Amino acid sequence: MISNVIDLTLALSKAGDKAVLVTNNESVIESLKEHGSEIAKKTGVKHLIVQKQDPEGVKKNFSVNYESVEEKYGDKTVMIIGKITTLSFESIKNNIKDGVFKIEVSGEEYEIDNSFLIEEIKKPEGSEIIDFGKGYVYVEPEMDITLEDDENSTKTEDDVLE
Repeated sequence: MISNVIDLTLALSKAGDKAVLVTNNESVIESLKEHGSEIAKKTGVKHLIVQKQDPEGVKKNFSVNYESVEEKYGDKTVMIIGKITTLSFESIKNNIKDGVFKIEVSGEEYEIDNSFLIEEIKKPEGSEIIDFGKGYVYVEPEMDITLEDDENSTKTEDDVLE
């Protein structure tokens, strides 16, 4: 839990006073609930929305370095890359272990080196994404944070960051 607090403090310290924290990691959310006021004091964040889905306008995906995969797997490359393109960003990201993404295609398992996968994040111009491993902090220069009820977000202005 203490590593979550450190990671959150570092990421949020770059965010200004308003931000959106995007994470599916329950231990990060619990850490924020337990230590939110300390984090707020150290970072200057006054308004924070925590949500599990990307904010509107943010699109994440992986592309694959075709040449690197072809060099390693030859004529199986098209099948491997075809399978990778059917997977979600989160599925790929969450299954990279020790720098390797393992994928099964037609009953065979292939190990794709993390360096063969190119993470692409498209975001609105002028916005910033601060990655901290278990999620990211999203900031827009003119961010208008409204704390509305949403099944994918958590109100935090009064609840977590007191």
